[in-house]
Amino acid sequence: MSERPDVASATTEDRDDVQSDSRQGVVPWRSIWRVIVALLATAALLWALYQVRSLVAMIVIALFFSLALEPAVRWLHRRYGWSRAASVGLIYVGLLVFLVVMVVVLIPAIAELARTIGDQGPGWIESLNEWAQETFGTDVVSDDVAESGTSGIAQYAGDWADDAFGTITGIASAGVGFVFSVATIAMFTFYFTADSPRLARMVLSWFPPERQQRLGWTLDQAVEQTGGYFYSRSILMIICGL
Repeated sequence: MSERPDVASATTEDRDDVQSDSRQGVVPWRSIWRVIVALLATAALLWALYQVRSLVAMIVIALFFSLALEPAVRWLHRRYGWSRAASVGLIYVGLLVFLVVMVVVLIPAIAELARTIGDQGPGWIESLNEWAQETFGTDVVSDDVAESGTSGIAQYAGDWADDAFGTITGIASAGVGFVFSVATIAMFTFYFTADSPRLARMVLSWFPPERQQRLGWTLDQAVEQTGGYFYSRSILMIICGL
């Protein structure tokens, strides 16, 4: 009677060993399926991002411009009490006026340049061809055009102008898409800048309180540094343009 508990305990231990061995030999199919699903989800996400890569690029550019406009919007909001949307609208109007002034200034200059090239272009090409022959022993234009005199050079200039006009036409066609991209970036920039405090609070709410202060300081530094870079480059552009 005293040996029965020992036999029972031995039998229980054997069963436990068999169960542990069987568990070790079982393939973890659940973990494998989790890995497969994670890989498929990652691949689907990367494919979706690749399909909308142009939109993602425009959103990133809009975020940069939003950070650049933020200091000016904050200044107008604190100084004059304007709403953030009105401040962004005023900045947009100022940029539009600046672009209009630039176009008005540049169009007469471009027209004058085109007229000058049309009048003196053949002479310039002939002089350039003579200089290239004396200096490098080669021709800028072909010998047939050079021997035909001013009329041939004028025809050569006209053919070159036609090719250039075709290139300009292609650029203008691509400009339609460019205008659409600019409008999309401007729309996202307006939304990000006008609603920046709420977006910042929403993003910071995803993190624990001890990290929110550091992330808020990082965001403020990003606004100051990006705005300083943008405004300094704008001032430099205006100086160089003048």
